[in-house]
Amino acid sequence: MITVHPTPRFKRSVKKLPQSIKDDFASRIVLLQQNPFNPKLNTHKLKGNLFPAHTFCLQDGFRVIYKIEKDTIILLVN
Repeated sequence: MITVHPTPRFKRSVKKLPQSIKDDFASRIVLLQQNPFNPKLNTHKLKGNLFPAHTFCLQDGFRVIYKIEKDTIILLVN
């Protein structure tokens, strides 16, 4: 199973989110741990200064930016 580690910046960002977005994130993080490229996550690579990060979408236009470290560790960035 994949291990997910949030950065301090990510933790601060999550505290500011509405509860409905936090609930959506909790359900999607389970999918991310099972398969980072699950079609339900709408995962895609980022370009530019955020490369080689990936992102997946939450409701209301929110997104989670993460980096895959090794094959079993995901670092939640923002």
